[in-house]
Amino acid sequence: MRAVCGQGLLVLLLAMTIACGADPTATDDSTNGSDVNVVRDGQGTDLGGDEGEVETSDVVVDEGESSDLTTTDPDTADTAAGDAGTPDQGTTDPGTPDPGPAPCIPDCAGKQCGFDGCDGSCGSCSSSELCTMDGQCEAISPEYPYMVFDPAAPAAGQVLTVTVYDDTPWAYIGLTVSGPCGDAAANHVGGDSTGDGAWYWTFETSALTGGAYTFMFTAEQGVTAVHNTALFVAGGTNCLLCPEVGQPCSDVYPEQQQCSQNGSMTEVTCYKFGHCMGVGDGTQCSWDAALGSYCTDPCTGAGPAQICPQDGVACTDVYSAVLECTATGTSATVMCTKHGFCDGVGDGTHCSWGEGSYCGDPCAGSGNASEPPSGNRFGMGLVGPGLGTRLDLVKELVGNNGYVLMILPGIHQNTNGPTGEWIAAVQQAYDLNLIPVLRLGPSWGNMNIRDESDDAAHHDYSTLAQAYRSVVEGLPKRDNWPMYIQVHNEPNLCHEWRCTGGGTIDSVTTATEYAHFLADVADALHAIGDPRIQVSLGALAPGGNVSCECEPCANGVHCTGQPGELGLDFMQHMAAAVPDIWTRIDYLASHPYPATNTGFGFFQPFEQAQTGLYYFEQELALLQMTLPVLITETGWCTNCPGDGPTWSEEQKSQWTQQAYTNVWLQHPLIEGVMPFVLQDASWGNDFGFGWVHTDGWHFPVFDAVRNLRISLGIGL
Repeated sequence: MRAVCGQGLLVLLLAMTIACGADPTATDDSTNGSDVNVVRDGQGTDLGGDEGEVETSDVVVDEGESSDLTTTDPDTADTAAGDAGTPDQGTTDPGTPDPGPAPCIPDCAGKQCGFDGCDGSCGSCSSSELCTMDGQCEAISPEYPYMVFDPAAPAAGQVLTVTVYDDTPWAYIGLTVSGPCGDAAANHVGGDSTGDGAWYWTFETSALTGGAYTFMFTAEQGVTAVHNTALFVAGGTNCLLCPEVGQPCSDVYPEQQQCSQNGSMTEVTCYKFGHCMGVGDGTQCSWDAALGSYCTDPCTGAGPAQICPQDGVACTDVYSAVLECTATGTSATVMCTKHGFCDGVGDGTHCSWGEGSYCGDPCAGSGNASEPPSGNRFGMGLVGPGLGTRLDLVKELVGNNGYVLMILPGIHQNTNGPTGEWIAAVQQAYDLNLIPVLRLGPSWGNMNIRDESDDAAHHDYSTLAQAYRSVVEGLPKRDNWPMYIQVHNEPNLCHEWRCTGGGTIDSVTTATEYAHFLADVADALHAIGDPRIQVSLGALAPGGNVSCECEPCANGVHCTGQPGELGLDFMQHMAAAVPDIWTRIDYLASHPYPATNTGFGFFQPFEQAQTGLYYFEQELALLQMTLPVLITETGWCTNCPGDGPTWSEEQKSQWTQQAYTNVWLQHPLIEGVMPFVLQDASWGNDFGFGWVHTDGWHFPVFDAVRNLRISLGIGL
């Protein structure tokens, strides 16, 4: 599951029960006498002007996707061209002001309601009428479904109440509100039977900006699209990056930074992910490293490393050293990582050996240490490389020969090897007797992999594949121990395989492009000729997207699309594009989250979640192959995203132990299980996926699973 995320975590809309409430038929009471606009399926407010008409086709909500970042880059506002301070020499009186563009003239000819072509409305209909696409008020007939808006003609800055009526008592409902600034929040506030054979569900939005919106009501965990329609909000469009305090946010901006190697100032691009500290532009968005915030390297192309630019500053140095194994008397080259302070200006020799510094084990390739690991399926997933204390926590949890999923983001066409942090993290994993499972991919917030193809059709990724090879070749290895590679993550989700330039991209096209990308990268990695390197596809979300919109993804902050296709369908599209694609993988990376159904109904109690926990069997059946399985994401949450269920930490612990003893430790094809996630401020603390709080204390599941492993005599 993407860290936004962070990279890659599943984006899941979750089960929600309907509480009994008041009778909505008393319209005057519920609307306080205000006009109400009602729109039927297939109809909506006439948007007019340059906005055109909003598509009202049915949409199915994604069950494989978790909450997405919903901000828009404020720097994209249009600016005037030319020098406004210099008058035309000879033709214009300098004292005559520029009249500017002609004012917008409202056009309500023949209309009773709807958009006036500017920033206003032609009127609204009564509570017993609906506004048609051509701006006419029509009496409501008893046809379902239909949607009621209050106020009927909303203006920018207002909160909108949306009530949906239907003659089917839907369960697990949701409302998606998409507008000019991306998705707007919509909270379910009530629902009940009307008493005359129909039911209603009421939602409240966040304060809306001006512009065209679509409202999508779904049920049954997003599998059924009940109603989809449009509405125009009068007033100017003002897409604040932070419209509400506490809302997830992201920002992409340039910044001048100094290269520590040579002292030069360079403009870098920064990708910030966090939460809104106030209302306003990107300065109100917090910087959260745990969510993947980062800036590009100001030292790219700067020449030899200058670890210490000045005396007394903190420093980190990664280097190789020859150390002796005291058990055998032999010497070995290992990687060392120093954390300290500079005692002068220059290279790493001026960096002191401080707290947290360490070197690899020179005995790792000697005696029993070189024996291939076996017999331990326990593992854990991280949201980054995990260098330092997080890998120590994983070792405590899973023991010797356990698995650790490590995410290495930042591979692009010009990448020519691993970073020092990646080298040190992989070496530390081996030194701790952990088996690394490396999820390789592009930088956080920059998932436009298709734009790095070598051809216009996005089918040739030879150059990028060599960059992936350079990273894997440059990472440390351990004799007889495997190195598992997962090529990207959940490419069947819009935010994981992004497109630019407007329009949409369908799942067949995305699957075709990813299949060619996977084939090129797998071929490049296998060409290294090292049998320790085992390759798999990026584990797919059980529920993915039918199509994705390209333009919202261009800013690196938000992607929208039409969900409703299973990961199994995506795999079939891949095989149709590259028939021998499955011969290129050595194992199956899978995300079998606990669920009552295939692709939806997530995070239910263990007894009800067997379909989801065994989802990998459906993937293997489709491949018609017997492959070892590494589960690289799974697990329960306590405050699940969206409208998902809420459980206690004790329940999460109990169900996880049941999954280990009844499924994960029993199935003959499972080699390792890496639940999501060890530690993270948002996904771990807020949504309750975490096993260790960011303050350092253990959630009950950590100690329970560690003790279960020890009681079974595994990893000792």
